[in-house]
Amino acid sequence: MNNLFMVIDATSKSNFSKLTRHRVPGALPFGAKYRLIDFTLSNCKNSHITNVSIFPYGNYRSLSDHIGSGNRWDLNRRHDGIFILPPKSLNLSVEDSISFQRMYEHIEYFNRSNQEYVIVSPANLVWNVDYNIFLESHLSNKADITEILGQENKRLKTYVLSKKLLLEYIHSYDQIQFRNLSDVFDYAPNLKKSTYIYKHSCYLIDSSKDLYFANMQMLFKKVRKEWFKKERPIFSKETMSAPSRYGNFADVKNSIIASGAYIEGEVKNSIVGRKVHIAKGAKVFNSVIMNQCRIKENALIEHSVLDKETIVLENASVIGFPDKLFVSEKKQIVVSNDDLTVLQVSSECFPYIKTGGLADVVGGLAIQYSKLGVKSQVILPLYPQIKEKYG
Repeated sequence: MNNLFMVIDATSKSNFSKLTRHRVPGALPFGAKYRLIDFTLSNCKNSHITNVSIFPYGNYRSLSDHIGSGNRWDLNRRHDGIFILPPKSLNLSVEDSISFQRMYEHIEYFNRSNQEYVIVSPANLVWNVDYNIFLESHLSNKADITEILGQENKRLKTYVLSKKLLLEYIHSYDQIQFRNLSDVFDYAPNLKKSTYIYKHSCYLIDSSKDLYFANMQMLFKKVRKEWFKKERPIFSKETMSAPSRYGNFADVKNSIIASGAYIEGEVKNSIVGRKVHIAKGAKVFNSVIMNQCRIKENALIEHSVLDKETIVLENASVIGFPDKLFVSEKKQIVVSNDDLTVLQVSSECFPYIKTGGLADVVGGLAIQYSKLGVKSQVILPLYPQIKEKYG
């Protein structure tokens, strides 16, 4: 039995804006057919770690649906296995890293775990690694806590320490000045601290720009060879799709196209997910197109990240820049990315007969604007009188 168990931190703050309104970062699609958390879970499987917990924050339904019983990562077990441990208190705010207070909510999990050592790592870290090399380094250095760093000493929010030491901090979370393992490593006295520098390709995905850049790295053969190895495969939820299809006028260069996609237009330097349709005359350059998007005739997409089920209408131009990407929301209908703002002035009559909530009456149009990707501002000039009279 492996003497290491895994705590996956899915609680951290992020800068994904629209992309995480309906999901936690670990559930974000990546590389045409994966989710970000697939890398951490696959690394656990390939490292023979059989006890894995996930601490999500926010809407984790899609994450739970993706993982299921954990069978894909050999975690559907009678003993140990995978445990999704959501917050018990609604008063806990999201933090940069999982806090000891957050762990204390599920103290029984830590007490029940039989392994002596624990690795704490985020759900949104893309790499292919054997976690046992971190434990070996930790033990050989006789360290109390080891932090894993990437190239150029980039912090990866990944730590190795003993279960005993972690429990000390969890039990005393309300009596100490350290909120998480980052604080402990930076400020705790009387601890022997060690670092391990991981010299291969890895990306901590904390923003839409990070997600875009890491996806673009998939187009380089050297990076793909580091992330996807025959002896250490990356597993994901099994999905049955027909092979991708290409029309007579399709033109695809230096791109990754997932199964089930139908390409009739031009695609260059892009990542295209499952069941995406790119119509005749449409052009997609330097972009990430997630599952089930529809790019209609003669649309132009550049430097963009389109969330699942986005529809780009005929002749629309959606143009971002490397330092200012265009990012759509899930199921958004995109007309264009022009900076158009609609001023909506509306109110119910005063005096009036109440037929529904004010938000129900005047909010529908604003919601439709949002679905089209158009900004809107609403002014209710008679709201003070209505509130005073009927509020």
